[in-house]
Amino acid sequence: MNGRPSSIYVRTTIILTVMVLLCGAIIFQVVKLKIFDGDKYSDMIKLGASHKGTIEAVRGNILAHDGRKLACSVPSYRIIMDPCADGLSDDVFNDSISKLSVQLAGLFKDKSAEEYRKQIETARQKGRRYLILGGRRISHSELKKVKSFAIFNRGRNRGGFVPEISEQRKMPFGILAARTIGKLYADKERGGFVGLEQAYNKELRGKDGVSSSMMITGKMINKEVVAPQNGCDIVTTIDVDIQDVAEYSLLNQMKIYEADHGIALLMEVKTGAVRAIVNLHRQADGSYGEDHYNYAIGELAEPGSTFKLATIMACLEDGLVSANDTIDTYAGEYKFYEATMRDSKPGGHGNVTIQRAFEVSSNIAFSRLVTKCYGGNKQRFLDRLHDLGLCDSLGIEIKGEGHTYMKSLSDP
Repeated sequence: MNGRPSSIYVRTTIILTVMVLLCGAIIFQVVKLKIFDGDKYSDMIKLGASHKGTIEAVRGNILAHDGRKLACSVPSYRIIMDPCADGLSDDVFNDSISKLSVQLAGLFKDKSAEEYRKQIETARQKGRRYLILGGRRISHSELKKVKSFAIFNRGRNRGGFVPEISEQRKMPFGILAARTIGKLYADKERGGFVGLEQAYNKELRGKDGVSSSMMITGKMINKEVVAPQNGCDIVTTIDVDIQDVAEYSLLNQMKIYEADHGIALLMEVKTGAVRAIVNLHRQADGSYGEDHYNYAIGELAEPGSTFKLATIMACLEDGLVSANDTIDTYAGEYKFYEATMRDSKPGGHGNVTIQRAFEVSSNIAFSRLVTKCYGGNKQRFLDRLHDLGLCDSLGIEIKGEGHTYMKSLSDP
């Protein structure tokens, strides 16, 4: 009977001691995880451990009328290294780090091999799990080469090689129609900010998918939860060959006259399809670029002789003249108020029909015609021009359309 209390006391003491030790171990692990290993597991999360990620949708292409690509998405890669990958032993790291550093320096040419070696060794010593290498993104062909580099050729878990993919927008035909095609914001969520990239951003961008990543037995397992919906292609009316000729021809003339900017816009008469649209601007170094401003849709300018068409349409629809009526253009010169108007043909066109005056684009004939028909009722002429829709917006999808300005009788 005397030994029993002693036995119970011993067992109780042992159990309490074990419980205290377990509690202490749990507290130690919590503190260690929170304070000492916080950066380590934070970097693991960046690498995709046990978290949901985004699967980027492929942005649609912008195509010429025959299907050739005017703008397309090309994959590019950023090299991420996990210097503390679970399968990367000290022996392998120490034996191969110098070779890897030389290979990285040769590829990027932004720092020496010694600098790369120190950067990676320091990251490994500090327990970093997410190290960005190189000063630029690399192409798919370069990625194949990088996969063969020392250490990286062991893969993700044994070599810490983690390529991060993204897409870059490319225009295969260079500056051809560049301002009309448009540009993108660096922030993918904001989409396009000029040109067709902006106008059709919703159709082009698609919808990103969702992935789930989990670390299982030292390996990262990725699973597609929601598949991405790639963007749609849009087909323009641009003809690459005609665009090239228009761009080359305009550029040559601008160089001759050292012009500030120039426009070439070619529309197919039968369909109204725009086959070429060129917007060249002289840059600070004297060269010409296509991405400054879309003058073809945004710049306001007096219409010139094309306004003769609106004039004859107004006169004919109001029943004030017929195409066979005649009008005298005199000897190619005629004085209106204080200004003398001239026709391009020396000696003028003489007495011609309205139809012929339109065919030869006589300035005098049309100035006299509109004065004769609307001199006593100027507002009637302005109203007819408005009825023709000349002051209406064209509703061009591309942002930046200029707004028509026409003077009124009350304009000083």
